[in-house]
Amino acid sequence: MRKIGEHMFVTPANITGLADRLEERGYLRRVETGTDRRITQIALTRKGQAAYRRTSLQNRKLVSRIMRDLTENEQLNLTRLLQNIRQAALQERERV
Repeated sequence: MRKIGEHMFVTPANITGLADRLEERGYLRRVETGTDRRITQIALTRKGQAAYRRTSLQNRKLVSRIMRDLTENEQLNLTRLLQNIRQAALQERERV
């Protein structure tokens, strides 16, 4: 869960609350590691996997619709800019 929180740039408390709600709704389950009670892994249920596939497909379609009006050069420039922003955000997170 910590790794997901870091990836999403959210605090551990926020990711725990999100995981609680997703578990209540049947989208994920917590898996004990057996070695350390403080460590809990999460896994998508079938319902969660289906929702992930649907939203991933919808997201890809949305991005394609948005990007289709950009030239290839504009798309490359946008990709570079977004990568720069991501890198800056990661560096800032490490600084904090």
